[in-house]
Amino acid sequence: MRDDFDGLAVADAAVEELNRFRRDNTIVREIRATEELARVLVRYPSRVGRERAALIKRLGTFLANSRYRNTKAAAEAERLLAQWR
Repeated sequence: MRDDFDGLAVADAAVEELNRFRRDNTIVREIRATEELARVLVRYPSRVGRERAALIKRLGTFLANSRYRNTKAAAEAERLLAQWR
């Protein structure tokens, strides 16, 4: 698909935007936090019984990690914890 747009102004603008995203530490941090939260949620799919307790504990660990503080993923983890407690 990349070849379909090669040489067009839209493709060049998209490449520049992607490069800007890669250089922006805030965006990179948000992406990493979101990916980690997704891994946590996939690991505990049933959310009942012992798995729920393990998920609550793991979300607490996620929130304690300073790398993920003040991200949208951390806000989502806090919302989930409040919902399940």
